Amino acid sequence: MNRQMIIHSEIPNKISSYKALDLFTSTKDTVFGALRRTKVDGFVNIKGKKTSAVLTVDLGCPYLAWEENFRKTITTDSSKQDYNSMAYLLLKTSHQLNDYSMPISKVDIEDQDGLMGVDFLSHFNVIFDYPHNKLYLKPIL
Repeated sequence: MNRQMIIHSEIPNKISSYKALDLFTSTKDTVFGALRRTKVDGFVNIKGKKTSAVLTVDLGCPYLAWEENFRKTITTDSSKQDYNSMAYLLLKTSHQLNDYSMPISKVDIEDQDGLMGVDFLSHFNVIFDYPHNKLYLKPIL
């Protein structure tokens, strides 16, 4: 697969095919500084109730990784998720990459349910819109 990084100073006009996520900065500094996070809605827990996940966008992490306690509470069966949700897109991509079962055993960062890493993100066209605190994803699988 031929992958490229293209940097633009403006958001492309044809962005309607991307899923948008809001980015926010963690309220507490860590040893890595303030972290960029996103809230992903649409997960279904093992009791069948909808829930959300707060994921840190970590370009040093190679995969989509879950905090162990959160991972135990959700179903990773993408067919049980809302097909229009970002949770469905993330789990579907994770299943195709066979990395959805890698939990983080001990996370020392408060208020996070997992990490969205660079190798995982490399399976998407990704747009970081920092001035507007948005992350846009479009699968390229």
